[in-house]
Amino acid sequence: MARNFSTQLMPAFLALAILSLTAACGSNVNSSKALVHGETCLKPQALRSAYQDASFSAASQGASSHRLLLKMQNPDRDFADFKAQIESEFEHRGKGAQVTRISQRTVAVDLPSGNSSSQAIESAIEAGKLIYLEPDYPTFSLEATPTFEKSSAAVSEAELPLDQVRAQAGGEIIVAVIDSGVDDNHKDLAPYMWTNPGEIAGNGIDDDQNGYVDDVHGWDFVGNDNDPMADDADVYHGTHVAGIIRQAALLEEKGVKVRIMALKYLDSSASGRTSNAIRAIDYAIANGAKILNNSWGALNYSALLSDAIERARRANVLFVAAAGNGDSSGKAYDLDQIPFYPAAFPHANIISVSAVDDRNQMPAWANFGKSTVDLTAPGVGIVSTRNGNTYGTLSGTSMATPFVSGVASLLWALKPELSALDIKKLILENALKVDALQGRVLTGATVNRAESLKAVGSFVHDPSSETPAPSESLSSCPP
Repeated sequence: MARNFSTQLMPAFLALAILSLTAACGSNVNSSKALVHGETCLKPQALRSAYQDASFSAASQGASSHRLLLKMQNPDRDFADFKAQIESEFEHRGKGAQVTRISQRTVAVDLPSGNSSSQAIESAIEAGKLIYLEPDYPTFSLEATPTFEKSSAAVSEAELPLDQVRAQAGGEIIVAVIDSGVDDNHKDLAPYMWTNPGEIAGNGIDDDQNGYVDDVHGWDFVGNDNDPMADDADVYHGTHVAGIIRQAALLEEKGVKVRIMALKYLDSSASGRTSNAIRAIDYAIANGAKILNNSWGALNYSALLSDAIERARRANVLFVAAAGNGDSSGKAYDLDQIPFYPAAFPHANIISVSAVDDRNQMPAWANFGKSTVDLTAPGVGIVSTRNGNTYGTLSGTSMATPFVSGVASLLWALKPELSALDIKKLILENALKVDALQGRVLTGATVNRAESLKAVGSFVHDPSSETPAPSESLSSCPP
């Protein structure tokens, strides 16, 4: 389903949260991409205000239930008691509540309609057990309308150095497609799907003890099962994205070992929860993915999603994100002025991607940003795989993003000793300069696979691009 986003006023509690975030943690959420250290947190007064406004917002919407995302100071110590207190509180009210641990420190709380406040949450705030709170924001896939029948050029480039690719290919790189699901039986994708080496398919056992039973090719975070295939044959966004990665990464070439991990977090309406995006990111990191393709987004700022991307940075993982497809009328906007997330987050491991047509011109709907959008890639009339061994044409920054993910995976497979920031530097420095893109994106350029391939052989690892060890704990938030 096509989704566009109109400009909207930031909720009051969200504005307060961002301002207080800077005071509490010393991070600047509006800076250009740079290293982002530490965790997001709020001081108690700001946290109480955020909770009151989130509760009011949920109650006014009249939904059957609403979900909050909470960050705990010490979940290993406090989670079990906190979960028991909330469930007991709502059981006494005659209605159920669910408490689920999303990541190491993030907890999702599902509250029933008419019960937007919780004494257990308020007590946990007063006791300093909670350090951040936000709604579980919706996010959407980024297919633009209309689509076009004419296919864009694969990537703007000269003749590919295929002999070099065949000679150098050797390292295995896993690309996680965080999307609507992937048809792992498609003839053009099946040979390139990631297979979990620690899992025995179909035995009903969590063989590798990663918390997911029979997660052979990935996971479905919508249905919470091991089949990351789209719910509906017509929902082929993720399959289309995976096919573009296959093309851009030259997977048909002998020796290229790029594998696609399917992580479904968008449902049949092409929408998803931030909490499931966070779970997918953490799963990908834990199971060896080096590149995360994110052809989705929203206008809402989520500090907890930002934290997940920071965990990816610290694990030397590249995060490729779509810049978005403009407002509800199809008019693009400037991400420097109207941030669109996750593309506009300031983390150094993000490559933010907009779209161009086959003349390297940006469509009217393709978002831009001289500081926040890194480069462009083909995104108009892209032919790729659909569910059920078929093919289709889509347009959008959703389609441009996997071109960059595919090129990144190919480069990394050729030189596995490079870091995520090395790969980003390779792609940005070797992109094709285009006059029409000057002042519209950071590089003023579109991705150039051929030049990047020519440069990778002589590229020297930059020690300054190294990230802290993944096991190194993030700093605690102040009391």
